[in-house]
Amino acid sequence: MKLSTNLNTVKVGVATFAVMAALTAPAVNASSAKHAPWENKHTDRDHAHNVMDKKAKLQSMTRDACFKMAGITGKEFGARVTFTVGYMEQSIQSLREGHKTAGHSDMVSDRLEAFAGQWQTLSAALQQVSAGDYHSVPVQQILQLEPALHSELSEIHAVYAAERPKDHTDAVLAKKMQIHKLIKEACFVLRGISTEKYTRYLNASVTEFGEALNMAHRHFEPETVQALDGTWQEMKELLTELVAADKVSDVHKIRLSSLSDEMIAKLSAML
Repeated sequence: MKLSTNLNTVKVGVATFAVMAALTAPAVNASSAKHAPWENKHTDRDHAHNVMDKKAKLQSMTRDACFKMAGITGKEFGARVTFTVGYMEQSIQSLREGHKTAGHSDMVSDRLEAFAGQWQTLSAALQQVSAGDYHSVPVQQILQLEPALHSELSEIHAVYAAERPKDHTDAVLAKKMQIHKLIKEACFVLRGISTEKYTRYLNASVTEFGEALNMAHRHFEPETVQALDGTWQEMKELLTELVAADKVSDVHKIRLSSLSDEMIAKLSAML
């Protein structure tokens, strides 16, 4: 399947030094992770940021699980899934406790409880895949539960985000989530998972992120957005090449993952 004309077909050279940097990146663990500024705080603004962050993490876990299933060597995708699952476990508990402190509506409480229940199944499936178990059951659980949990978080976020203007952090977190989502969709296409559906989703995500990046020129420092633009253009070009190719090498897949990591790092620096 080919991406639509939203992506311009340009051949992309693979930067060896960037790939090697990705291969030698140090490992991290959940217990040593630095807390985000909205963790363990109980204002509506902090809860809204926390929930948006969790939406991004859902996408990143599924993306890394997909790369693990693709059998790509060089990056520890399984370890990345395990780390993010641990982070989510801690953060979900914090969110539930914070909700009780803030005393929000029964709807949010019900959504959080529903999320927590389904999360146990999803986290177990992600851990199975991260350990190299690609049985159809955990894979189908990931494909079905991740979108469902994303929707639950969107409903919760809508409550916390109501009646307050969006701020700088909202915009950056939304862009991080979009990047994780579109790389996840690209990986599904490369793996041959519901190719037509995920090619359609990928085209829509590319358009959505491109529009969001254009809007960013109005609200962020020009130098910051230009740096994002450069990485984004290379990512779009590589996506076009990979999706159109009959066979894709691990090196190119790692480059795609590295570009998404680079985009996430640049966005994180804006927080």
